[in-house]
Amino acid sequence: MVAASVRLGVGSYGRSAMTSGGCEAIEHGTVLRHQIDYQAARRQIEALTDTPPSVRARALAAYVALFDLADHNGMIAVTTQEIADALATTRPSWNQYGPVLIAAGLLDMHTVHVPARGGARRRLQLLAPAPL
Repeated sequence: MVAASVRLGVGSYGRSAMTSGGCEAIEHGTVLRHQIDYQAARRQIEALTDTPPSVRARALAAYVALFDLADHNGMIAVTTQEIADALATTRPSWNQYGPVLIAAGLLDMHTVHVPARGGARRRLQLLAPAPL
């Protein structure tokens, strides 16, 4: 069983974050990326022992890479093909990794629009690993 994860966000700081050099705009998921405990994320993925080790490893790599596509709240608003392109993989491969991240509690996915011809649009939300 995977522990509950935490929704990401920048709180009351809006779209900027304080750095040693002053106020700096958040570029995609940059600030969030630095707030993530990747060892905890790895443990949550590794707990899915029914998933082959190579798929778990690639899912972790995909989780890290998804922050490049995310906004300041961890939201990803791109197509499956754009995700596959960003991960330098194929859509079928992403369709393996996405469910692993969902099962690990690191990604939330909701269908928001199903056009008449198919190709459902989905909203993805990156989640932080559960605190220890």
